[in-house]
Amino acid sequence: MTQESPESTADFRMFVQKIGLQGFYALGLIEAPGLPRLEKPNLEAARAVIEDLRMLRDKTQGNLSEGERMTLDKFLGDLQLQFVQCKAEASGESGPAAAGGRQDASGAEAASGESGEAAGGTPGETD
Repeated sequence: MTQESPESTADFRMFVQKIGLQGFYALGLIEAPGLPRLEKPNLEAARAVIEDLRMLRDKTQGNLSEGERMTLDKFLGDLQLQFVQCKAEASGESGPAAAGGRQDASGAEAASGESGEAAGGTPGETD
C-alpha cells in the first residue's frame, strides 16, 4: 500500500463518496439538492454505479492507503446491500432483506442488519 499525503487521501475519499452517492440517489435512498425525488428506484443506474466502484477497486488494488481501501469497500458493500434490498422491494418480496432503512445525504440511519448481501442479486460479484 502506498502512503499518501492527507490532502490526496481526502480527495480520493471524496471522489469515492461522490460516485457512491449517485448510487444511493438512483435507489431513491437520498435526496439531492436541486434534483427531483425519485418515485421508484432506478436499479440499472445503481447497478452501473456498483460496477464503476468495483472497477475502481480492482484497478487500484495494492495502490491505496488502508483508509482509502476501507472507504471504497464500505461504499461498495453498503450500496450492494441497499441494491439487494431495493430489488427485493421492487419485486414484492418482504422479510429481512427488504426491510432496509432510508438515508439522508449525510448517510444517517443505515439499514439494520446485513443479511441481504450474500443472498445474491448484487451485480457481478465474483470475489
